Amino acid sequence: VQCGAAVERILPQKRGGLLLQSPVGQFTCQNLLLTLGGVASPQLSHSQGFEGLVRPLGHTVSPLFPALVQVKTANQLPKALKGTKLPAEVRLYQQEQEIAAAAGELLFTEYGISGPPVFQISRWASANAARKQPLPQQVALDFLPEFSLPQVEQLLRQRQQTLGGS
Repeated sequence: VQCGAAVERILPQKRGGLLLQSPVGQFTCQNLLLTLGGVASPQLSHSQGFEGLVRPLGHTVSPLFPALVQVKTANQLPKALKGTKLPAEVRLYQQEQEIAAAAGELLFTEYGISGPPVFQISRWASANAARKQPLPQQVALDFLPEFSLPQVEQLLRQRQQTLGGS
């Protein structure tokens, strides 16, 4: 392990392995793991690493996009619930077809929704954005996933009778 040695060039060796050139010396290895950052944190990313180090070796990369992000909504309701956390099933729809679903603790924010289930489904929205395809049009939140629709309706009727009101 060599810290503080910025790799400037990677050269394949005739007998296998790689030669790494650095300002502090040269190093050889049989296998190499590169962590070049990504688009979620561009300030930490080293895009030159791919262009300068990896592409010359013949590697390619698929389009990059942030995979774990919050979901911003056009509806202002989440802003009124900002800071509220509760368990929910979150479903993402594209043209009335469910494309992703996850369950866990949902967090309402000033701009929309967040939390582990939102991060799990956000990959699909980010992938569409990266491919310049339409973003999913609807997010459905189910706060009582263990109940069927008739059971929820019955529960609400009972609450209405107990608490009064129309």
